[in-house]
Amino acid sequence: MHFQFADYSKLTVIGVVIACAAWPLTTRISSDPRWLFLRMAVLVTLVLLLPDLYILEQGQSAQAVTVLMVMHLVIGVVTYAALVGLAPVRAARSEGDRPRQDAVTGSR
Repeated sequence: MHFQFADYSKLTVIGVVIACAAWPLTTRISSDPRWLFLRMAVLVTLVLLLPDLYILEQGQSAQAVTVLMVMHLVIGVVTYAALVGLAPVRAARSEGDRPRQDAVTGSR
C-alpha cells in the first residue's frame, strides 16, 4: 500500500537535493572532501535504512522492504558517484590567480 511511486519519489528527490547541497559545502570545509562525503553518505544511508527495518517489523512484506532497502543503497551509491564525478573539487585560487581589475575600464 505504501510502496507507490508518489510515496517514495518525493522523499528520494528531497534526499538527492540535500546531497547536492551537501557536496559543495563539504568541498569548502574539508581538505579531503571525498573522504568526508563518503563517510557522510554511508552514515545517512544507514540511518535511512532504519525506517525500512521498522516497517518490516510492522508486518510489511519482506520482499517489498528488501526492494526499498536496495533502492536506498543504489540511490546512495549513484548520487555519491555522480556528485564526486560530475562536480569535481576545484583547486582553491590563490590571490595571485585572481583576475585583476583594469583601473581605467573597470573590467577584469
